[in-house]
Amino acid sequence: MKRNLEFVRDEYEGVIQIEEHKVPDREQAMHDMGLENLPTLVFKRGSDEICKHEGVLSISALEGKVNTLLEGGNLTDSSSVQSIQDMKAVNQKELYGMGEYLLFYFTATWCGTCRKTTPVVERYAREYNKVKFEELAVDGSHKLHRSFGVTEVPTLVFVWDGKVIGKHTGYINPSTMRKLMDQFAVANKRKLGNTHSGEASKIDEEEVSQEDRRVKDKHKD
Repeated sequence: MKRNLEFVRDEYEGVIQIEEHKVPDREQAMHDMGLENLPTLVFKRGSDEICKHEGVLSISALEGKVNTLLEGGNLTDSSSVQSIQDMKAVNQKELYGMGEYLLFYFTATWCGTCRKTTPVVERYAREYNKVKFEELAVDGSHKLHRSFGVTEVPTLVFVWDGKVIGKHTGYINPSTMRKLMDQFAVANKRKLGNTHSGEASKIDEEEVSQEDRRVKDKHKD
């Protein structure tokens, strides 16, 4: 991304001003600026902020945004941050590219325990700005649960630097959720281990396959 910015800086020398800010405290900076991911580009016209872009931008895409602003047009916030749902396969390199701290929450509409677990997970997972959180429904539209060895829902999968360092399966109460998040994103523990509350639903692969067929039929219609 730095090379892309340097190219555009040279290309538009004297026309636009580019400032690079390295944040010493990633978590605090992201909290203060309301960001979810780095790198982030903030586009301004004068002192007025026009939009933000989270993730990497190609040179052509960056030039397109700059030209739009120079012509007086406005832009909306955008993102090129990769989502795990966009992946065809899960490998360490792809996970590493998504960010340093990843938390995946596997759930399902037919899982009763998930209904009381989801509000707890969503509340605490999003409090920690340096953690990229994604909720994944086991509904036949993907097979990502198999890639992580998830056989029951709800399940939390903690990934650091492209490696799975812990899982929690079943209902999780608020105090346990906060404790795990503190260990993961504050204490930076490199091994959380696997825990199970005893309250979980087995994933019926036959049921998931049937749901997959229903999803495909729906898209055909």
